[in-house]
Amino acid sequence: MCKYTLIEGDVLGDKLESVVYEVKFVAAGSGSGTRSVCKMTSHYNTKGDINLKEEEIKAGKDKAIGMYKTRKMGVISFAQEYESPVDPGRLFKALIVDSHNLCPKLMPQSINSIEIIDGDGDVGSIKQINFAQGIHFKHAKLRMDELDTKNYQCKYTIVEGDVLGEKLKSIKYEVKFVADEHGGCIFKMLSEYYSDQEIEFKDEDIEFGKERATEMYKVVEAYLLTNPHTYV
Repeated sequence: MCKYTLIEGDVLGDKLESVVYEVKFVAAGSGSGTRSVCKMTSHYNTKGDINLKEEEIKAGKDKAIGMYKTRKMGVISFAQEYESPVDPGRLFKALIVDSHNLCPKLMPQSINSIEIIDGDGDVGSIKQINFAQGIHFKHAKLRMDELDTKNYQCKYTIVEGDVLGEKLKSIKYEVKFVADEHGGCIFKMLSEYYSDQEIEFKDEDIEFGKERATEMYKVVEAYLLTNPHTYV
């Protein structure tokens, strides 16, 4: 791991004093051989009371991800992290355990419904996400592979749906909600895109998945902050 600071250059523009990066390279789960994941946390130090726009932060993050992202036959992996003022238990319950009830209500413009079509929501269950009209994809089926309600983490796999296209076999996610020292948490998500072909993964398709995850996270977080007595 390492830490470094961008202290000078026109990349900082007229709003930033500096950007501090913390980079870690970790093994991509058990039994993953020589594969690794680059985890990067960025801290933007602005001048005075200036606030950065969402699109400015996203542009910087996309450039950084592009530096570290690798493509190869079989799998492409990348990690995302978000800081939240909401405690991990509440976010886990809302985003994972009760997502099939809450998310369609909060995001009708993106999600039409989430149905549990096999099982009871626990390990081995199958959920189907039906996207709203106007969304790039129609549906996705995901299987819950691991669900740890005590440590607020889970693993699930998208096993079917046009979200996979013609070349992807599956997309696996590992999600963790880690408590921080301020009463909130850090939301960590590792995504792995699997294919049995030597292909060039399309950035727009991967970006769609990242944007949906980010959108869902932010909407649910805002709901929990506005309704502090829910999912306690």
